[in-house]
Amino acid sequence: MGEPFRSLMANLIDRINLVWLLRYRFNYRLPPAQVYYLLVASRYSLPSARLRELAALDSPAAVLGALHAAWQARLSGVKDIPAVFAYMEHAAAEQALRVLRSRAPEIARAFAYLILRERDLRAVRAVLRGRHLGLADDDIRLALRRGPAELS
Repeated sequence: MGEPFRSLMANLIDRINLVWLLRYRFNYRLPPAQVYYLLVASRYSLPSARLRELAALDSPAAVLGALHAAWQARLSGVKDIPAVFAYMEHAAAEQALRVLRSRAPEIARAFAYLILRERDLRAVRAVLRGRHLGLADDDIRLALRRGPAELS
């Protein structure tokens, strides 16, 4: 399937695992063993053994500080779990857009397209929820602000 597909998949699994590790551990206050059990087994940048170690840490800052240097550099300045999600979501969209516009194998480009469409569908659901809750349009727009990874 090639490197572009593998790279997209690695980014997706690592993103899911890191964000949910932080949410399960620090928002839901689950114990480390239960957090580890709920994550996706992986051999990418955050392999299962590393996820087990990260789940045992006692704060989001400790988890982010224990990531390898490349991840720390990517997430520098990120202060909370929603910001980690937003940054990683933006980076994934940028990567998917690059793959979609490249000469990568068709399966990789199709996967990239699906990643971008799923992101768009979440935005539509967020608008609908905001309207259902009676939020002001400006507040909804502010919540939806995202980076330049858009299909034009």
